[in-house]
Amino acid sequence: MKRWKLIADVGGTNARFARSAGPGDLQHVKKLNVSDFPTFHSALQAYLEGVDCGQCTGGSISAAGPVNRDEVVLTNAPWRIAASDVASVLGDRPVMLFNDLEAVALALPHLTSDDVRKLGGPPPDLDAKATRLAVNVGTGLGAATAVPIGGAWLCVPSEAGHISYAATTADEEKLLGSIGSVEDLLSGRGIRRLHKELSGTVEEDHSVPEGAAIFREAGIDTVSAEALEIFTRVLARVSGDLVLATASWGGVFFCGSVARAWSDVADIGAFRATFESKGAMTARMGNVGTSLILLPEPALYGLTFATGRRP
Repeated sequence: MKRWKLIADVGGTNARFARSAGPGDLQHVKKLNVSDFPTFHSALQAYLEGVDCGQCTGGSISAAGPVNRDEVVLTNAPWRIAASDVASVLGDRPVMLFNDLEAVALALPHLTSDDVRKLGGPPPDLDAKATRLAVNVGTGLGAATAVPIGGAWLCVPSEAGHISYAATTADEEKLLGSIGSVEDLLSGRGIRRLHKELSGTVEEDHSVPEGAAIFREAGIDTVSAEALEIFTRVLARVSGDLVLATASWGGVFFCGSVARAWSDVADIGAFRATFESKGAMTARMGNVGTSLILLPEPALYGLTFATGRRP
């Protein structure tokens, strides 16, 4: 390929790299384990090994943490990414940093019906000019919105995963009273923690299955089934609250490894009942769609549309 832009999405577990020749284009996609590299710089060098950067026009990088000026420190991994450091590797080309869910939000205006799967409620209206909410459930929990402004879209990041958690039922109070944030439950480590508490497993026992396995076993294991039911209820409540807080009447779009595994086995009817149950806003919430993004790399895809400077 000739002129290209470096694209990277960095989470607490994986770092994904690609090159893009323009909006919607992804080539040479590669996933690296964050734990295999001491720094982002070393992972970047591994990806670019043997690559001629002479035709590189710059970079767009998203990471799981808040962007502070020209750098981001990952929330769930010991990496720091500085735009100036990456620019020096790319021959002093311009580099923009984004929150990881901000990158997913960049993709929302460009989704087609083939890119999503409805999770109850009305089908997503992908032509509507209404605020859309991206929610990722993976290593952590994240959210961002795409807001229509005139003829364009403004993508707004957040740190929604660190909102304080509040139990609303007796079983949640008993099991989850010590949880500090919603991410402590709605994440890969969160579903494992919930399974441990329900089963009475000691903290040092490594036999507790991974999040996706817990969901798969819900049909044959009572503890996994109970964990799935509580997870579904809390995810519905939190995502519904985020809709109300951001006026995201254009729908919720879920992504992330844990969200995908959950969606395959969850009681979507029960999810929607809790999601919509918002007092005076219940009727309106019934008109808000909930969908799963099917794109394999929604953040990378979104970053191909990043232009100009972040607001």
